[in-house]
Amino acid sequence: MKLSAAMVAALTLASCSLGPAPTLALPLDLTWGPGFSVLVFDSTQLVSGGRQLPFNNADNFGDSATAHPERNEIDITWMGGACTHHPTVTLAGTADALTIQVATPNDGAAFPFLPMSCAAIGLFMGVTLSLRETVAQQAIDVRFSP
Repeated sequence: MKLSAAMVAALTLASCSLGPAPTLALPLDLTWGPGFSVLVFDSTQLVSGGRQLPFNNADNFGDSATAHPERNEIDITWMGGACTHHPTVTLAGTADALTIQVATPNDGAAFPFLPMSCAAIGLFMGVTLSLRETVAQQAIDVRFSP
């Protein structure tokens, strides 16, 4: 199959705009519905795995990152939204100075038949990341953005 120059240019542009692949994609089992997953981007090489953090009590959820050095894990919790099907967690730095950025971008209209772009429904979200090295609480700088 012979590709025209325009097709090659379009394919090149599309592949460049996709960005890097996530290190992990962690499915979230939420009562709101299927299709939610957290995309983890780890430039530190610290993350060895992860799982959804179970929601037990709203008092234990909020925008936070809690280190568990005895288990080499970090629990990250935040309030997401009904139109944030793929929130991202990005890790940068080292085990001694770890920056965690949590972003919850709106991924579009969930209800095209309604006059609003998205239902303003908050959903508790959380993941536990397993790490290759111990990270102390004081080494974490966590930032949350919409």
